[in-house]
Amino acid sequence: ITVSGVSSGGYMAVQLHVAFSTLIRGVGVVAGGPFYCAQFNLEIALGPCMEYPGLIVAKELEAITLTTALSGFIDSTKHLADARVYLFSGTEDSVVNTGVVRKLQDYYQYFVGSKGQVVANYTLPAEHAWITDNWGNDCNVLDTPWINNCGFDLAGEVLQHLYGELQPRSPKLVNPKFVQFSQSEFIPGVFSHEQIGMGSSGFLFVPEDCSTGNHTCKLHISLHGCQQNFGSIGDTFMSHTGLIE
Repeated sequence: ITVSGVSSGGYMAVQLHVAFSTLIRGVGVVAGGPFYCAQFNLEIALGPCMEYPGLIVAKELEAITLTTALSGFIDSTKHLADARVYLFSGTEDSVVNTGVVRKLQDYYQYFVGSKGQVVANYTLPAEHAWITDNWGNDCNVLDTPWINNCGFDLAGEVLQHLYGELQPRSPKLVNPKFVQFSQSEFIPGVFSHEQIGMGSSGFLFVPEDCSTGNHTCKLHISLHGCQQNFGSIGDTFMSHTGLIE
C-alpha cells in the first residue's frame, strides 16, 4: 500500500504513512509538511505549517514522533527506514511555502535509511495544485479545481518512485468507472464524518485486470486537498490527476 496527497491531503498522507508505516510503504506529498506539524493548534496550522517554515522545528517533531511510537499510539518508526518518499512543491506556490516541504524532507531524511529513497522536486514554476502533463489550468494559475497542466507527469513520477518500473501508461480514460463505498468504518464512533472533515463516501478505481482476478494488484490511496472533494468538483480529482492511467 502507498499513499499520496496534495495540500491538506498531503498532510493527511504523511499522518497516515507515519502512523501506519507497517502497512503503508511509501508516500507522495504535494505541498504538505511534517507529521504533527499543527499540534492541535489552528494558528500553527495556518501560520508556520503554511507560510512560515522557519518556525517549524523538525527536531521537535521527530522527537514527538519517536515518543508517540514508543507509547504505541502509532507504528514503530523502524518501519520508516525502508520507506520511499516523493515530495513536490512548485516555485510559484502562494499557499504553502516551499520551505514547509523542505522541512518535511528534513523530517523524513531523519527516519529513512538511504537518501535516494527520499526524492524532492522544487523546480517547476507551478502554483498550488496537483500537476499534470495533459489537463487542467495553466501552470501558474491558482483556481479550482486545483489541477494544473505544467507539462509534467507528476502522477507517473510519484508512482514510479514508489513502485519502481511501471507498465506503459494507458490512454486517458473516458468516463472512468468508480466504486463508491462508505467510510463510516474508518470514523471513530463518537464523531460524525463532518466533524473530522471526512466525506461520507470514498471511491475506488479498479483496473479491468484487477477486477477479473487475473492479476494481483497493489493499492494506492489518493487524498485530495481542500475544495477538491466530490461534493465540490464531482469526480474531477479522481479522473484527471493521471493516477488511474
